[in-house]
Amino acid sequence: MVSETVAGPTILVAENDEQHRFVLRRVFRAIALEVDLRFVHDGQALLDYLEAAGGPADPDRPWPHLVLIDLHMPRLDGIGALEAMRVRSRLRTVPTIVFSSSDQAHHVDQAYASGANAYLVKVGDFNQLVAHLRGMIGFWLKAARLPRRPDETQAEPARGPDLA
Repeated sequence: MVSETVAGPTILVAENDEQHRFVLRRVFRAIALEVDLRFVHDGQALLDYLEAAGGPADPDRPWPHLVLIDLHMPRLDGIGALEAMRVRSRLRTVPTIVFSSSDQAHHVDQAYASGANAYLVKVGDFNQLVAHLRGMIGFWLKAARLPRRPDETQAEPARGPDLA
């Protein structure tokens, strides 16, 4: 079930195209995985969300387990947002998948060079898109070990050298 208030893993999607957002909601319903699917309209809104996420200043913005980011958005595009994330210590380890309709090699290269963890092409066939996203979600939310939230890493006491 896709919901803005579900207690499952939070997936933050930076996507300005309302039709693509509609399709993504349908895809996640078809996957039948309970996730808290959140949307922002552009790269700047993504950065604003992430800066406030998981903190006491805005409890309605949970820390995302995974970010999907489109390349072509107004104000700040996907590459600019990704580069800004990777230079900020609090945001550099957020698992981020570029999710774009472009299959051009230079876009793929640029995304990885900017710090993308993966690049997924928005295919036109609904069933194929469900299969691709099911595999991606299965890997990132079930198989992969994800980094801790920034507030969790700061709360852990520093360990000295192992002297045993």
